[in-house]
Amino acid sequence: MHLKKSIVSIIVLTSVICCTYQLSNAQNTSINSDAWQVADQLLESLGGRQVWASTKILYVKEKAFPESLFHPVTAEFWRNLEKPEYRSIIIGHDFRQETIWDEKSGWINRNGTKKEISNEDITQEISDWSQQPYVVYHKLAIRDPLIHPVLKDGDLQIYEGDGGRLLCWFRMDAHGRLLMWGNYYKGEINEHVYGPTKPIGEYIMPAWGTATNGSWRFEYLELKSVENMGTEMVH
Repeated sequence: MHLKKSIVSIIVLTSVICCTYQLSNAQNTSINSDAWQVADQLLESLGGRQVWASTKILYVKEKAFPESLFHPVTAEFWRNLEKPEYRSIIIGHDFRQETIWDEKSGWINRNGTKKEISNEDITQEISDWSQQPYVVYHKLAIRDPLIHPVLKDGDLQIYEGDGGRLLCWFRMDAHGRLLMWGNYYKGEINEHVYGPTKPIGEYIMPAWGTATNGSWRFEYLELKSVENMGTEMVH
């Protein structure tokens, strides 16, 4: 008799555990599904999921107003969205700086003075690369299994894996249009606020943006998908 009661108790307990596990999984799946739906709304507002999925190397041209310089500059950026690889050329009044780096090495040439980027700084750049909005747009678009979107505190938060490092966060309006992006950079909050969107090539992007600390203000001039990092382009 006692044996039968024990068996029944075990069966009931097992059923409760299984139901709880299934309910928890269903809730997590539902929450994550909601987050992916918001992520897709964000991508749609920026030109569409297919556009960002097919963009492997992105070229961006901006008119920018760096806090460190008195005059505005023209800034060109090449970002590989599939692996850590970056190039930029920034030209202004009596100022020219070119930066190139990948996973192995890099250098900065500022006004004719070339300096190698240290291994420590390369590691930091690689960490920062994974948090960049363009890279995250591409990963969301291709459904990269290594990122995990979550809705929290009114933001779409992007994590590296389930419960991993917080990569960045986005804030959108009621229609899913981008208002703000932010991340943690070198232990500090780094956020950008964006203006109303406009068509730029295949993309739909904010007409302007600014870091909340004023370090970098910019207006988008051009965005396009390219085949290489621009090493043969004339400037």
